[in-house]
Amino acid sequence: MLKLVLLAPAAALLLFAGEGIYHAARGRHAVAVGCDQLLRQRPPSPRLLVAGCEINYAGAGYRESGGQVEELFLPARPAGQALPAPIVVATRDPAAIALARTVFGGGRVPTSQQSLDIMQKVAAGLQVSNVIDGLARTGFVERLRSRRILSGLAPPIAADAVIVDLRGTPDFLRPVLALVAGALVTLFAVWPYRRGAVTPDAAHAPPVPPLPPPVRPPEAASSQYDPELAFDELAHHPAPTAPPDTRPRATPVSLPRLLLLALDVSTGPEAIEGAPPLGSRAEVVEILRGVIPDLVVDHSRPVLARPDGSVLVDLGPRDPVPTAVLDARGEAGVALVRELLLMTGWRAFAPKTGLFVSADDLDALAALAAEGPVD
Repeated sequence: MLKLVLLAPAAALLLFAGEGIYHAARGRHAVAVGCDQLLRQRPPSPRLLVAGCEINYAGAGYRESGGQVEELFLPARPAGQALPAPIVVATRDPAAIALARTVFGGGRVPTSQQSLDIMQKVAAGLQVSNVIDGLARTGFVERLRSRRILSGLAPPIAADAVIVDLRGTPDFLRPVLALVAGALVTLFAVWPYRRGAVTPDAAHAPPVPPLPPPVRPPEAASSQYDPELAFDELAHHPAPTAPPDTRPRATPVSLPRLLLLALDVSTGPEAIEGAPPLGSRAEVVEILRGVIPDLVVDHSRPVLARPDGSVLVDLGPRDPVPTAVLDARGEAGVALVRELLLMTGWRAFAPKTGLFVSADDLDALAALAAEGPVD
């Protein structure tokens, strides 16, 4: 059973590896394109040299972790035209981050003019005023992450806008490592395992003669012929009883109900009430079925479930979906929940424990649930 469960993460690793190697190979050569052309079609290569753009400083944003600015986002649109931004320049340049931290982060609320001034200085330091040299984020997982980032930036941004990592280069290392890991997991899952295999030497060895019957002591022999002694021996030597079965009982694996939330890892339980929605109902269903393909949609109620009952997701009646209630049963359910958290970046919250649960905590939470009722 465990080997069959391993096929799901193995397939995910191989899919990620194949997609990553494909996009990295396409990005070996840069493609020069005009900023206005990106609104009409996407170039064949993710490595871009984009000319004719201007930075929309009013729509710039940043990603914060632990009260510190970690990444900056600068929307770029065709120069001199009031059009939506087709790309968003992302950077983690140390100098730009240090400059942005003088105004943003730490709970500070800068004025609009302060934000414009600091973003103009950041763009000038990065030299993105004429030509933007970067690598577009591609792949299923990166598209999901990009969608969350773009939804938090101020409009106007094109519906199919892409995030471009400034001066980024194709990454072959992570896809190759994922390919190796996926191949090893697949090999372990399909490798035959036979108990009690017979070696060639043992197959041709001569049969072992049976042991001779045990020799009875004289006292036991006398009881065979004397009925009174025989009953007396039975009275003093009762029949042995079987030892109690002390083997551990198998406990069904299950998880308590979990809430799926679109929250940053730096936030605590106090941010749950103000958490942004997971997305529209159609988007959330698409994301869930992208990770767990055999989820079946129940059209009579807002519930998705696997045919074997190992995973059940309740989306609730609202659209967009603020949160989803997740039930998982069995080792297969726990493995699929772990894969869902890793692929989507969503966070899981256990209401009865009052704690967030990461992908690495699921086994411990399942063991805790097996000891007693958690939800």
